Amino acid sequence: MANAKLSRFTSLFTTTLAQTLEASDTTMVLTSTEHLVQGSMVTLTIDRVDANNSATLSQREVVRGIVSDDNIIALERGFDDTTIQAHSTGAIVEEIFTAGDWNIMKDKVNSVDGLITNEIPTGTVDGANTVFTLSLSPGYRGCSVYRGSVRLNPCSLDENGDPITSSGDYYLDGNELHFVDAPWPETSLLVDYKLSDNDLASADTDYEDGSGSISALELQEIRQMLQSVVSQNEQTSQTLSSIQQTQTAQGNTMAQMASVEMGLVDDVYALKRANGSVANVTSVEEEPVGLVDGSNQYYTLTYTPVAQSLKVSRAGLRMTKFKDFELAPADYLPSPNDPKVIKFYNAPDNVNLLVNYDTTETVT
Repeated sequence: MANAKLSRFTSLFTTTLAQTLEASDTTMVLTSTEHLVQGSMVTLTIDRVDANNSATLSQREVVRGIVSDDNIIALERGFDDTTIQAHSTGAIVEEIFTAGDWNIMKDKVNSVDGLITNEIPTGTVDGANTVFTLSLSPGYRGCSVYRGSVRLNPCSLDENGDPITSSGDYYLDGNELHFVDAPWPETSLLVDYKLSDNDLASADTDYEDGSGSISALELQEIRQMLQSVVSQNEQTSQTLSSIQQTQTAQGNTMAQMASVEMGLVDDVYALKRANGSVANVTSVEEEPVGLVDGSNQYYTLTYTPVAQSLKVSRAGLRMTKFKDFELAPADYLPSPNDPKVIKFYNAPDNVNLLVNYDTTETVT
């Protein structure tokens, strides 16, 4: 990735394939390349959507290549971890900024600052080889080496500048990375490093986009764009967090209001019951039917209660409607909204349950 070229982008470029693109093809023929810069490197996405604008993600492939007339030549297929595959004539081709383009741009900016990140050293990881090569020479104290997810320790140097192999896991010799113990097969290796003074002075910063190198002003614009994107992401994150907090607060308030409202309704019913305004009801006190095992939430009453009269206690403590339980739950199977069923939001576990209520049914 360190030597990859940046792509030139054109806003809202869309075209189609003028002929079938086989999986082995390295040249792509487009219906039009109007607005693309001839000779420039471009990143294009094929078959993200079909002609009806319906997503076809299983057919999606990202490619990179050079614009030449109505062709894209020197194609790099399967870019950005997409699958190399054939595409039919008429397939939609779009220019979309990808994660791969972002990573190349990030590496370019870091490289100009003398920082190389996530470089995979060249060498055979076979459990025997101990010498690997980096693309440039790191400064000795500006290097971080990772084996798997573990950051390794550099060897100390003696008074002659030679490594003391018993003091660490690796040492550097120019752009050569020497491990004290050979990495085991299939072990991943990554290196972050700042360039040595010599390599920093001579480092290749001519990152072509097909029409010339990036100037200091253009590089500054890239940095500003990156900072703007980060800032926008942070603002978006803060906005979403604020919305979520507001929604949570509103949800809590609505639940509290519902609880208060139901409490007032129940209190009014209790007053009417006390002064004899409610007729033809019978009071019932019972333990609801259900397995009290810490997982069962649903319990059944013998009779249909007058909803406003329902009082539920768990281990002697009065429960609150719509906070601790509800009557006639819609998700109860096989009989949704059964008026004799109580649902506890937290399943009772090894406790006594007691329900008091009025019913208009004949109690036997």
